[in-house]
Amino acid sequence: MKQYIAKTFLESDKNYVLFGLLVIIILFKTIYWEKNRDVLVVEVIDGDTLIVELDGRRERIRLKGIDAPELGQMAKGDSECIDIGEYSKKYLKQRLHNQLINLRWKKRDRYQRILGQIYLDEVDINLELVHAGQALIYWFNIFDSKEKAVTYTKAMKFAKENLVGIWGLGDFYDPYKHRSRKTKKQVLQRHLCYERLYR
Repeated sequence: MKQYIAKTFLESDKNYVLFGLLVIIILFKTIYWEKNRDVLVVEVIDGDTLIVELDGRRERIRLKGIDAPELGQMAKGDSECIDIGEYSKKYLKQRLHNQLINLRWKKRDRYQRILGQIYLDEVDINLELVHAGQALIYWFNIFDSKEKAVTYTKAMKFAKENLVGIWGLGDFYDPYKHRSRKTKKQVLQRHLCYERLYR
């Protein structure tokens, strides 16, 4: 009798453990596993940020792994300054506005934006923006795989070496560095187009 009770107790504990593990797996899947939805692009904010219609509400999407120029960020060409933020935004707007795209994501950033990988007709738009010289690889990005890291690195190298997109418009700061240099000099440079960028 005692052996039967002990065996029943152990099996009961085992069931609790299995149930607990199942709950943890479900929570992990809900929070961290990739979600995949088809969504409508309703607005392009800048070269790496969109607003889409998702589950009846509007969600802001920050394109994962890339960094496009900020609106108002200038590049110094041979004879003029060019707003490369607007340049990059225009490209993305022409490509995606009012388009149905496939959105894949795992989490949100600190601003509660969805960090998303987006596809249009199976084309990786995040990668396309880098290859087309409309965005750079984000400084602090951690790629899902070595293969993906190599692909994106080659795409940016191609754009830079062939002066594609913003790379052919003149000298500019990496968008991350640009954001860290928000001074009066930037405002003056934007309006007066200094002879040398950010001198």
